[in-house]
Amino acid sequence: MLRKFALNVAALTAARVLQAVSSFVAIPVLARLLSPAEFGLVAMAGAFVWFTTAISDAGLGQTLVRIDRREHATWSSAFWFLSAIGAALSVFLVAIAWPSGWLLQEPRLVAIILVLAPIPLMQAALATPSAELQQREQFRTLAATELTASICGTASALAFAFAGTGAWALVAQQLTYWLLKAVITICTTQFRPALRLNFALLGPHIRFSRDTAALSLVTFFSRQLDPLIIGRLIGAGAVGAYSLASRIAFLPMQFLTFPLQNALFTRMVMIREDRAATRDLILVATWIVAALIFPALAVAATTSAALFEVFLSSKWLPAAPIFTALAPVVCLQSILAISGSMLLAIGATGRRLRLATEFAIVWVVLLPLAALHSALAVAIAYTVSYFLFAVRRFPLYLDVVGASAKDYFLNIAPPLVCAICAAATTAALHAVWAASALEYTLAGAIVLAGAYASLAFVERGKLSHRLALLRAILAARGEATAPAG
Repeated sequence: MLRKFALNVAALTAARVLQAVSSFVAIPVLARLLSPAEFGLVAMAGAFVWFTTAISDAGLGQTLVRIDRREHATWSSAFWFLSAIGAALSVFLVAIAWPSGWLLQEPRLVAIILVLAPIPLMQAALATPSAELQQREQFRTLAATELTASICGTASALAFAFAGTGAWALVAQQLTYWLLKAVITICTTQFRPALRLNFALLGPHIRFSRDTAALSLVTFFSRQLDPLIIGRLIGAGAVGAYSLASRIAFLPMQFLTFPLQNALFTRMVMIREDRAATRDLILVATWIVAALIFPALAVAATTSAALFEVFLSSKWLPAAPIFTALAPVVCLQSILAISGSMLLAIGATGRRLRLATEFAIVWVVLLPLAALHSALAVAIAYTVSYFLFAVRRFPLYLDVVGASAKDYFLNIAPPLVCAICAAATTAALHAVWAASALEYTLAGAIVLAGAYASLAFVERGKLSHRLALLRAILAARGEATAPAG
């Protein structure tokens, strides 16, 4: 069971890593071919699209994982219901395209929003087939789908960029990604909807989906509102620097935390009645994320100027301090996301929604004030406010699984200390060594390798224990409670 779980996580992680590599290769090329203003223009248009995708599956995609696949009438009803929502949201995008361009004083936004309008329909229609693949734990299929669509999307962006299409290269990337993902998912899923829509069957799932959809909407206001406010108050160039810095900062979550979440969610559903097992699973997963992400982001944050100059060119240097400001909050979100998945698995969606709403209300007030100064001020304000709210989040997350704050922080203390030491070392090198950007980048890589080696040495006695614990959890609960079908 542990071997199967490890292969699933490895497949998802490998796909994310390869996606990150393709982005890592493509971003420097696109950054040289496109201007910050062109990146910013697509980020502003994308904010409207992500608003619709945040609610397009109404949260039903995740709740379907919790029910038997043999309840085909429920699955079919969910498919048609979600497709109708997606279609309505696509029409909504078409309707607001012109007003959005006028409001933000960017007439070029209109055409971009119109071309991206089909995305919420595609996402909504794919929610049910994707849930079927997830419930059957076909994570390697899901990983292959994501990887293929992502790489082809990146190739499309590069082709359009070299053709001199400017911002349309990034639009082509999104459309290619979603079209290929739709084709592959439809071909690989066993789900085929019946011509049936019964709202009564969806009734038991409404509360779950309502809270999840509301959470997605609140998350939009917490993160995707930034480009619109920055663009309106500062300009598309500032949005470009901010969006690219954010995109790079959140790469570790994309290729590690999110795959781990997907692989763990089905297992969390299975063991949700066993608080001891869920606590142990949360602690082990949190340590894995912290050990891999904390040191990497710490080194990248302290060498950001060198990294951005080497890989993106000097015109993107204004994005470097924004990346540095966002790195700490990415570390925090990467570990909190694991606990958030547990709340979803046990159905505690109301608590999750309440926490996110509290932060979103504060952020909507702070965001315009910070944007009056600069995009960097926005990044700093977001990080500081999120850390302050974490003081409230941690007790509520831990209470669900019966973990103490002491156990949690002792669990992540070694990766955290390792990251702080790595950051201090790279900062000291910058202070005493007048080197080129490339030399600083290479020195950072060496420091990071040393940080991982040190962490492995310090934690050598606990690593085998964590693996044994994970194996016991999966072996005890995996087969016995697996979904029927």
